[in-house]
Amino acid sequence: LSESSSAETSAEEAEPSEEKKQEGDVSGEAKSYFVKLDSSGKEIAKVDLAQFAPEDTQGMEEGFNLYGMVWTEKYGILCPSENGIQTFDEKNGPQMLIEKKKICGDDGWINNLSKLSENELLITYYAGDGESGEVNAILDLDKKEVGKKLEGFGKYGNYQFFTGSDGSLYASDDSGIYKYDMNGGKLNKLADFRDSNIGTGGYMWLETVALSDTEFIVNIPGPDMCTST
Repeated sequence: LSESSSAETSAEEAEPSEEKKQEGDVSGEAKSYFVKLDSSGKEIAKVDLAQFAPEDTQGMEEGFNLYGMVWTEKYGILCPSENGIQTFDEKNGPQMLIEKKKICGDDGWINNLSKLSENELLITYYAGDGESGEVNAILDLDKKEVGKKLEGFGKYGNYQFFTGSDGSLYASDDSGIYKYDMNGGKLNKLADFRDSNIGTGGYMWLETVALSDTEFIVNIPGPDMCTST
């Protein structure tokens, strides 16, 4: 979870001197934290993510954040990074589980993770050759390798994936919501945004939960892309 630092500051901290500015003082800037809550909402752990920021070749911090997180009982929190798939916890911080080169090569990048089961994730990546386009495949966490590549998706569909309570796989793009047929390797459209008069007519990043094949909870961006319904 991320939050802005809101603690009161002294006059010196609020208006850092030129010397502090030159030394790279960043007091007052927004900070990112990893926060763990129990089932009642009580905070049980809080870690400043800045301590895990790597340094570039000039010795400058590049920043560190968590995104695209999924959870499994065996591996805990999993999330993509520039270098591969990593685990994270408040005691050990980020730990590399599968290096990027084993998934998409040194020049590729990992775009998204979705949990399919306790030892399988759906991973979306680009190989980096500029020709393969978007690849959606099954990632075996125990074997630490990419397995079956899923068919039926557009080359540059930029899909967002989510699962239903029964484990069914769903996807959305800028035109609608689909249910994916694992056995047949195809997308079956369940909702068309234009026909349903949903959204702005352009690309939408949807946050979606499937209750069933006919009922979804969807966070839809408003006309100005800054509000949602």
